[in-house]
Amino acid sequence: MSNLVGTGVIFEGEHKNLHKDWVIGSFIKHGDPHGLFNTDKFEFKYQYGKKGQYRAPKQVMNVNTTTLAILMHGKVRIKFESFDKDYYMVNEGEYVVWTPDEPETIIPDKGLLEALQRDYKKRNII
Repeated sequence: MSNLVGTGVIFEGEHKNLHKDWVIGSFIKHGDPHGLFNTDKFEFKYQYGKKGQYRAPKQVMNVNTTTLAILMHGKVRIKFESFDKDYYMVNEGEYVVWTPDEPETIIPDKGLLEALQRDYKKRNII
């Protein structure tokens, strides 16, 4: 394969959002302006959560996939089904990484600070 470099803005111009926020993966067949986004090496999703949006946990499609979530903007709470603990990302660049086959709920922005305060009060931290 010859070296190739592509530039652009995700989901704008030639790079349309045709795959439900997924950018890179083996299933990217159309809308790949550079021919570089179709790969079976890894998958990448650029997901924007709206304030107050709630998405219930989904069945894990690939039980051999480790997931890494990186906060780009805003505030997010991630709740895992297997154990009773919430993880909060409030600063850009913070991340949560989890093992394969771990269903999660991702809750953006709304109520995050209130939830943090309630959680801390419950444990007598503040």
